[in-house]
Amino acid sequence: MTTDQPDQLSLDLAIEIRHTDQEWRDWAEPKRRADAAAAFRERIGMIELPSAPWRKNTVGRIASAIDALFPDMSAVISPENLVLTDEFACFLIECHERWDGGTLCNYPIQESGYSLFPAQPDVNPMMSWPYTPESTSLRGEMRFMVENGGFSILAALFRSNSRCWRSWCLEHKVDASIV
Repeated sequence: MTTDQPDQLSLDLAIEIRHTDQEWRDWAEPKRRADAAAAFRERIGMIELPSAPWRKNTVGRIASAIDALFPDMSAVISPENLVLTDEFACFLIECHERWDGGTLCNYPIQESGYSLFPAQPDVNPMMSWPYTPESTSLRGEMRFMVENGGFSILAALFRSNSRCWRSWCLEHKVDASIV
């Protein structure tokens, strides 16, 4: 510890810093995500995302198409389905951002085997919301989907979260349409 100033100390710490931010920034880039979400919507026969979450009686065709693509968790994380999983993740992000005030962030994984994209362990998309301390990784959301009845369960969560978002916006005097 040395310094030119007699009343200051300096300390050199040997800390290894992993530079993984660029991989995340590339993955999370808005135009790339929008293109991937659009590709997924086209894949399941949807032109554009509706202005509100699907009602229980209207989600059937979409849920059937998605459930056929992802019958189990092995289909979600299969290297052969990397592009499909990426498109679906971007589609889910689009749904959260439009309907329930979700904010995309990265959840750094310390242990292997828990990333949505095993070949990209530094890319693990997660959603958070201003109206709850809860957050969820998209891998966790997809696992919940395949283990609990398919996409219909996520559609129900979108409806419920959308109500929470609207209430939060009213309480905090925020226009939900511009967030």
